[in-house]
Amino acid sequence: MRRDNGPGPLSLFRPLFGVFFSLGAIKATQIVLPLLAIPWLARILDMRTFGILMYFSILPSMVETLMNWGFTLGAVRDVAFARGGRHRQAAILGAVTSAKFLLAGFCLLGALLLVPVIPYAREYPGVYLLAILYGVARGFRPLWFYRGVRQGMRRVTIWETLANLTILALIVLLIDRPERWGLYFAFNFLCRALVSAYLLRDLSKSWPFRLNLKRAWRILRKTRTLFANNLTNMVHAETAKLVLGYFLLPAEMGIYLAADKIIKAVSDASEPLTQTIYPEICALRHGNAKTAGRMLFWSLIVTVGLLLLAALLLWFTAPWLIPLALGAKYAEAIPILNIMVAALPIMGMNGVIGPQVLVASGHERPYFFSSVFVAAASLPLAMLLPTLFGLKGAACLNIVLSLLFFAALAICIRKYCPGFLSPTPNPES
Repeated sequence: MRRDNGPGPLSLFRPLFGVFFSLGAIKATQIVLPLLAIPWLARILDMRTFGILMYFSILPSMVETLMNWGFTLGAVRDVAFARGGRHRQAAILGAVTSAKFLLAGFCLLGALLLVPVIPYAREYPGVYLLAILYGVARGFRPLWFYRGVRQGMRRVTIWETLANLTILALIVLLIDRPERWGLYFAFNFLCRALVSAYLLRDLSKSWPFRLNLKRAWRILRKTRTLFANNLTNMVHAETAKLVLGYFLLPAEMGIYLAADKIIKAVSDASEPLTQTIYPEICALRHGNAKTAGRMLFWSLIVTVGLLLLAALLLWFTAPWLIPLALGAKYAEAIPILNIMVAALPIMGMNGVIGPQVLVASGHERPYFFSSVFVAAASLPLAMLLPTLFGLKGAACLNIVLSLLFFAALAICIRKYCPGFLSPTPNPES
């Protein structure tokens, strides 16, 4: 890959530092504060109950993915394109919010229909429903809009931090015996719902919007390819974990998901960088492709470099980190975490080249088909690996899926966006 002799990363990204630090603060509280609750819960609960809680923790992420549809990429791109046109941005905000009310209804209905299918849902129906509602509340969060307009990030940071601190305090103060474990999802649902409602109300003052079913259906159709991509990503990222629940014991699921939570937290730590740069690349694609190419290059280098460093640190510190975070009884998670860290730099590469190359260039379908390929492989692999190799086989799942996704993306980029990191980017890419 050749590099342009243009401005370095500091001059390119200096105007974005405010947004980056705000997104970084939000992500830090989302990662650190929930992780601080895990040692407390691991000591209060027995291993079976802790494993079920970790298992139900998959559900909010799945519901949030459904609620976000294709908006975190498609709607952010539209808002970034419409900078300077507040009426158009308000229309997009109203359409997306209307669509999310429709999606919330479908998620709740689907959750009720799936009660007989989801493990432990019939045993703990109240906790199951609270986990679904927690995901719905997360899905209404309008962070996507703030990213697109590049305004108001400080306000979002304050409220997100307060919400996470409140949740952590309530967990430590009130979940003091095993039978109260369901309150974990109740606290998360209530705090998230209040913050999402406040932020939407605050946005309505500067970008007055109306709920409109016609526009909701229109934007749902417009972003359906990106949603299909999110859905397939969810299949290989979350649904595969649900499948593991049929092949691993609850205690093993607790070990696996606790290690996976650490891996996901570290991987998510790179999101502020990619989320900050993605709208800018979208906005620059049609006006200054050369600058967009430079941003993409440095985004890729920094993201992969940081995750590679994080993987090495996790590998060296696992023998101290796991007992500190979970307690001595979870020592079996140490080799599991050591296996799973290998996926981190590959996940970072995929998180940059997929959205910032293919989606930002308008090539959504190849990105989608790459996800379909990985999703199709994920479910049989989720059944095969733990059957053959037990818990260590399950730990290899993310590595195999990340490699498959990278291979598919590399083929698509070679076909649709050749030379995307060259100093004179292809105008069509």
